[in-house]
Amino acid sequence: MATKNTTFLIGLAAAAAAGAVLGILMAPKRGADLRQDIQDKVDDLSDRVKHLTNRAKRRMDHIQDEIQDLHPHAQVKATV
Repeated sequence: MATKNTTFLIGLAAAAAAGAVLGILMAPKRGADLRQDIQDKVDDLSDRVKHLTNRAKRRMDHIQDEIQDLHPHAQVKATV
């Protein structure tokens, strides 16, 4: 389930970024303004991806802790 959600969120972020870039490119602006707008959108998208990655890592850590609490002798190896 987490994989489906993660895949969906990545797809949603990519679609939003593509839409934003297309919208920026279609607007009549000077080259310097256009490059700055694109950089701002890339920075925003990067921040969102970092946030989603951190959130997913916290969830995985929480799940790992719950598994260890349920079975103290279980060894959990998470690959991220």
